[in-house]
Amino acid sequence: TVKLKVPNVFDCPFCSRRDTVEVKLVKKEGKGKLQCRVCKVHYETSIGALTKEVDIFCGWIDEANSLN
Repeated sequence: TVKLKVPNVFDCPFCSRRDTVEVKLVKKEGKGKLQCRVCKVHYETSIGALTKEVDIFCGWIDEANSLN
């Protein structure tokens, strides 16, 4: 069986660089954090027990789209 890995590094929609947004889950703080290594844009949100890195990234994109 092949186990699929959920990514924790993504492309930045702000500076258009590939594989520069790193997502970290800090479970002891109950937070998910991401930051672009190039343009330094960052985002932080609350997480639950089942939250994955991709959930943080998608939440960030959704929030950015709703602000625009």
